[in-house]
Amino acid sequence: MKRVCFITGIVVAAALGCVTVAQGAQIAGTTSGECFDIPHGVVADGSPVNQFHCHGSPNEQWTIGNGQISGLGGSCLDIMGKALDVQKHQSVQMSQASVRLRELERDVDANRDVYQSFLKRS
Repeated sequence: MKRVCFITGIVVAAALGCVTVAQGAQIAGTTSGECFDIPHGVVADGSPVNQFHCHGSPNEQWTIGNGQISGLGGSCLDIMGKALDVQKHQSVQMSQASVRLRELERDVDANRDVYQSFLKRS
């Protein structure tokens, strides 16, 4: 049984576009060693794919070709565009919050210095 290993996450989709596998193979995360798995074989549009211990079942077999990653029943692996947009938005918000936090920390340090110098004069 073939196994193709990749770093999981958004990078996976980009990396998989460059690989050709003629027959079904398992796709496993290099960190976890677990396989991309279609839970309970549910292949309806929008169904999630998870990582699960590799056991060789058909719901872990993927074919890469024609710019697609196909699994059980011909279902295509896709990254949900809306989910990525939400993650990007959350990432921007977190970055802005981190910047604001650093600004507040600097303000606190500056105020502390002013207060301490005031106390030294007294």
